Amino acid sequence: MANSLIIKGAFWNIFERIGTQTISIIFTIILARLISVEDYGIVAITTVIITVFSVIVDGGFGAAVIQRKDIDDRDLSTVYYFNIGISMILLVCIVMSSKIISEFYGVPILSTIINILAIKLPISAMISLHQAILMRKLQFNKFFYTSVTSMLVTGIIGISLAYFGYGIWALVIQDIMNALVTFLILNYFTKWYPKIYFSIERLRSLFGFGSKLLIQSLLNVLFSNIRTLLIGKYYSAQDLALYNKGIQYPNLIVSNIDTAISRALFPIMSKSQNEISKIKEMASKVTRVSSYFLAPLLIGLFIIAEEFTQILLTEKWLGMVPYLRIICVCLLIRAPQTALLQSIKSIGRSDVVLKMDVPVRIFGLLMLFISIKFGMLYIALSEIVVESIVLLVYMYYGKKLIEYGYLEVIKDFMINNILAIIMGIIVYFVGIKFYNMYYKVLIQIIIGLLVYILLSKLTQNEGYKIIKSILIKGGKHDI
Repeated sequence: MANSLIIKGAFWNIFERIGTQTISIIFTIILARLISVEDYGIVAITTVIITVFSVIVDGGFGAAVIQRKDIDDRDLSTVYYFNIGISMILLVCIVMSSKIISEFYGVPILSTIINILAIKLPISAMISLHQAILMRKLQFNKFFYTSVTSMLVTGIIGISLAYFGYGIWALVIQDIMNALVTFLILNYFTKWYPKIYFSIERLRSLFGFGSKLLIQSLLNVLFSNIRTLLIGKYYSAQDLALYNKGIQYPNLIVSNIDTAISRALFPIMSKSQNEISKIKEMASKVTRVSSYFLAPLLIGLFIIAEEFTQILLTEKWLGMVPYLRIICVCLLIRAPQTALLQSIKSIGRSDVVLKMDVPVRIFGLLMLFISIKFGMLYIALSEIVVESIVLLVYMYYGKKLIEYGYLEVIKDFMINNILAIIMGIIVYFVGIKFYNMYYKVLIQIIIGLLVYILLSKLTQNEGYKIIKSILIKGGKHDI
């Protein structure tokens, strides 16, 4: 039953991610044609700053709300007021330091943009709790409706402003409106409103679990985005935009599946937190399913990267292709990381999550500071080394805590990577015969899909069989 819920929940989340990201990609492509590369780079710096503070606002309480077996309105109200209070303090801190940040990067307009986008912090504080409530109730379909609606509304707003020449402000206003619309829809779905209640004891109880995840999430966000801050400082805004856009599309593929699996996996695993064998079984089979989706998409994007960029974003973005290809390779090992991380979180070992992340993030920062001296390409290449170390650390604790062994993990995801690489080689040679890039990409996608399915059938691929069963039986397959 639990495994079936994971897959059904994951599919709702995948639909949500595919819906939102499809809309996002379409709107992003249009905006990339209307707005300069440099403007994208400037907004990217601000987005990182706000993202880091948003993690602090959540405080790990969202995960604590989901993980806790018994929770009531008093717990939720306590978290709500605390998050709002922290968000307002952080908003003031950002506004007071915005001029210093602007001078540091030598971009005068950055100060104004930071001050405006800081409004997102209290909105994010409210969003995070409403999301946790829906996840706890396993109402994943509500995320689909929320994300698609908010993306459509704010995407149209952003494109309209860009079309009428508002440039960088189109991106800023779109970002704020996305947060606001998301909150309003989530509030409508949860029908939850805070009570006039606050308890230090209840806060302390939840913070015991959430604080460790806060540090882990903060380290993760800092590490993921410190590149943006450093590239923005040591290289041009255009270089930053090309790098960010290059890593954006592989990460869109991964986040669609990764976020979908994580949202479904964590709350359901948490309900089975005392049954280690069941947790291991879930982690193993989810690794197979998620890597079955990820591998061909990443390899396929690697092969058609140049044509993809020219067709969708125009030649002014071709400088992003090397970064895009490197990140495609890097993310081939993301599937087992997600399964292992959610497994360890679900058994209440947030202390281990922190132990795993601190050393690998320190190593990642070291690699970043070394690679940034040699150029942008080396920054991207360092990601492969770091992701490999992260997987090794996760596998060590996975074996120790849920008895999910090294060879088992590698076998579960590598078979799909191998099939995808074979598919990629065939697709590459098929593409050599075509000169028209539109026909070339279309034929490569069709051939790639057929080859991957054929290879899956020939090898009796487990991920393929699970997905086929779900599609035929409407999600009743017990993985």
